[in-house]
Amino acid sequence: MPYLICEQCNVYYEVNSEEEITKFGNCECGNPLNYYESLELYLKGRGKIKRLPQHDSIIGELLDLYESTVLKIILYAVKELPKDMARGRVVVFLRGSKSSFIVDENLNQLKTYSVLSGISRKKMDKLMEILVEKKFLKTRTVDEYPNNDVVSLTDEGNSFIFNKESLDMGLFENKNVDLMIGVDEELYSKLRSLRNRIAEDIEMPAYIVCANAPLIEMARKMPVKPEAMLSIKGIGKKFMENYGESFLNLIRDYKSGKTVHIPNHKRKPQKKNEKPSEIQDPFDFHNIILNDPRNIMRTHTAFLLGETRDSKHVDVLCQATKDDDGNVRRLAAAALGKIGDKRAEDALIDLLQDPKPQVRQYAATSLGKIKSRKALPYLRKLDNDPVVYVQENVEWAIQKIRKD
Repeated sequence: MPYLICEQCNVYYEVNSEEEITKFGNCECGNPLNYYESLELYLKGRGKIKRLPQHDSIIGELLDLYESTVLKIILYAVKELPKDMARGRVVVFLRGSKSSFIVDENLNQLKTYSVLSGISRKKMDKLMEILVEKKFLKTRTVDEYPNNDVVSLTDEGNSFIFNKESLDMGLFENKNVDLMIGVDEELYSKLRSLRNRIAEDIEMPAYIVCANAPLIEMARKMPVKPEAMLSIKGIGKKFMENYGESFLNLIRDYKSGKTVHIPNHKRKPQKKNEKPSEIQDPFDFHNIILNDPRNIMRTHTAFLLGETRDSKHVDVLCQATKDDDGNVRRLAAAALGKIGDKRAEDALIDLLQDPKPQVRQYAATSLGKIKSRKALPYLRKLDNDPVVYVQENVEWAIQKIRKD
């Protein structure tokens, strides 16, 4: 796996191809990123950069100045915007989103548009929280954004923009120095391969399956029991239910010296017109999904109809997307994505406004799977969804559709 490495602060970025390299600018510290075929080559060939003690105070001062500058840029952006906006919208504006609300209102012409594009959404959200806590920004709830407070500049915030005061938040200190100490890099590589295989098989971004940080901890701690795996930050019950055993088996095989096999997680393809054994008569199941009073039966039936991958179930599944139960709507949306028939477009687009975030998430994913260009303007409206995993699936869906 090749890397782009900042030799000033030892931060590294994984890249999958030469094409991806062109997407990177400089490191967050402002220094250039250098290309290495592997971390091993960098560590052995260059050695780790160690800061001299007399330089620590200088670096600390520079980090404080950098943090304060970023905070002041956010405040100036809020001041420059023609009207008060929801907190999430300010973040996507600063990160350079091309959402319709930005283009339609010519916000992309402002000086502060995209000026913080190199800072992650998660870190930007944290910075906004700090500004509110410091009373540099004030918030209020409006009907238009019930789940996303509108922010505006306070007198204190306006003063902070123009004075020389610095704030030490510790947000931009280098967290990645010596990140690989104690990590078995061969195991880490195999864990990444397993994660990437699963992601390809379920047609989702790799980070949805598992982020890199938990994989690094797995390669450091080598857990072989579920309890030990769950103790790793970033690993939860859902991960363990879906993929835990595969990762534990890989680690067990690796520790015992066995040949490590990367399993395939794809479901076995069904032959044309073949029905799963659970479904004896699809028309009975149509009646169940629409009329059975038991939520669990309707939910299970939505899943089963999706497993058939048969387009003759599209109409009834579209009707099921209007079910009173959120789980039925969610699995009906997932089933329509598995079938992949564009007749489902309108029903799935309607679900993008569902009050339950998991329903919006599954609807977005399914629209990506059926490559619905019609859905693009509706998906873009969810750029500012208050739930992070909905935003991530919307982004994945948009990229999937654009590739077509």
